[in-house]
Amino acid sequence: MHIATDTNGIIKKVIATTASTHDSTQFDALTEDEDKAIFADSGYMQKARKISLRAKGVFSGIVERRVRGQSKLRPKQSRNNTRFSKIRCLVELPFAFIKQHMKFRETKYLGIEKNQQHFFMLATCYNLRWTSALLRARN
Repeated sequence: MHIATDTNGIIKKVIATTASTHDSTQFDALTEDEDKAIFADSGYMQKARKISLRAKGVFSGIVERRVRGQSKLRPKQSRNNTRFSKIRCLVELPFAFIKQHMKFRETKYLGIEKNQQHFFMLATCYNLRWTSALLRARN
C-alpha cells in the first residue's frame, strides 16, 4: 500500500500494488496533483525528479543521501534533511495507527482489488478519527 498525506497527516491518496513493487514507482501517481511542496524519504531521490519538480514550481523536500564519490553530506544537506524529516514523518503516522489500533498487519483477501478496497475503508476510518482529533485539538 502506498499513501500520500497532507501536512496534517490526513490520507489524500491510496494506491495498492504487489509487495514486489518499489515505492518509488508510485511517486508520480501519488503526487500528480501537488502544486506547493513534496516531502519524501531518500528512496525517492532522483536528479531528474528534482529538476521536474522545480520546473513545475513545486518545492522538493526529498531527503538527500550521499551520491557515489561523496564522502559525507554537505552541512546544508544535513540541516535540510533534519528539517524535512519532521514533516516527512507525518506519512508514517497513518501506518502506525492502522497497524497498531486497527490490527491491520497483513492482507486478508486474495487479489489486489479486494485488498485495496479494504485499505480504502481503513484509510477512511483513520481519516475520520484523525480529523475529529485535529478538530478537538484546535478548539
